Amino acid sequence: MIAGGCVLLCAAAFVGPQASTAHVADTVRVATWNVRWFPKGCPDPSTCPGRQTDVDLLATTIKELDLDLVAVQEILSDEPSGAAMSSLLTKLDSLSGGRWLVDLQECGPPEAQRVGFIWNSARIELSGFADVGQLNGEWEKTGEACAENLRPGRYAYARSKAGGVDFHAYTVHFDSGRRDKDYQNRRDASRRIPALLRAQHSDDVDVVFLGDFNTMGRSEPSEITALEEYVIFDGDITGDYLRLPTMPACTEYYRGRGGILDHVLVSATMREASRAARTGGYCAAYDCSDLDPDNMPVEYLTVSDHCPVILDLIDVDLD
Repeated sequence: MIAGGCVLLCAAAFVGPQASTAHVADTVRVATWNVRWFPKGCPDPSTCPGRQTDVDLLATTIKELDLDLVAVQEILSDEPSGAAMSSLLTKLDSLSGGRWLVDLQECGPPEAQRVGFIWNSARIELSGFADVGQLNGEWEKTGEACAENLRPGRYAYARSKAGGVDFHAYTVHFDSGRRDKDYQNRRDASRRIPALLRAQHSDDVDVVFLGDFNTMGRSEPSEITALEEYVIFDGDITGDYLRLPTMPACTEYYRGRGGILDHVLVSATMREASRAARTGGYCAAYDCSDLDPDNMPVEYLTVSDHCPVILDLIDVDLD
């Protein structure tokens, strides 16, 4: 037992008090989740003992939240990490009775963090995968999708196996940091989002962006708070997209306090998407209240400092 954490009750508590674990009739449930340095827990596991990803707890939580599609960030793809991913998918198959698959960005070395998707192919079909360099803030300087060792977006076309909702899905992991360079990289990437809608999806404007946008503000040359960056970000994506409110209002914890780095965006005309997202995990279980940074929940220690952010889609095609 880890001090301050839960043990066998974690799988249930991790869902959060207000999060239903069963599908509402005729819905597809998607989420974004930054699974911290999966599966190592940090760049060098020897420096963070006890932080390696608990694959069983991660799989159990995905099952308890009844997710169909998870946009993931910070996934490693070297050989040991690939074996851990295979174990996760096998565990999900066993828990759900489905067949879970994974797709990750193509560019970058195996030891680099990746974005991608895991999904239950019994419930949803993904196709058309592609790296999207425009969602890397440094892309314009070189035209390289993984320029400056940052992440591209990853794209997939998603379609319900029941023949209902279909949409274009993107997962992203924007530049992290409060330096002006990091902040400007986020701005450059976010400003390109509306252009993708207009240029790539004029035939089907149902688009969902899921990911870690790292909206943490800027420290120099003049301070911009995280709250101010949310407003600036909303201006970047113009009226073409809606950044959905998230309740409770945190998606990750840093030094015992909740913040919002992860967001769900939907195209403004998409009728199948809920108009609010829900945070699951310990963020929901503790209702985003301040926690003792020296006594964090076990999920924080062995899964991620981020929590899943969930969106329900009506499983009908309203185009």
